[in-house]
Amino acid sequence: MTGSPHRSIWLSPNQWVIAVIENTAGQGSNLGYRFEQIAHIISRVRQGERVGVCLDTAHTFAAGYDIRTEESFSTTIEEFDRILGFRYLRGSI
Repeated sequence: MTGSPHRSIWLSPNQWVIAVIENTAGQGSNLGYRFEQIAHIISRVRQGERVGVCLDTAHTFAAGYDIRTEESFSTTIEEFDRILGFRYLRGSI
């Protein structure tokens, strides 16, 4: 899993290219549905500054994060910032 973003970055000499990881819903054997899992993946990439995260809100909710109210959404986003940091957030859907 950690080889794919690393390979993408290594193959691109353009320093502006960023490999973006989208969180998953956690169905079956998928990884990347917990913020801690995404943080672990990023920590394994040599050029971690060239990796970003796309936060899919449907996947976030399906993975068990409560984002139904403004307060619970704020709590989830604070958790994202604490575990990953906003510097990795490249988009949300």
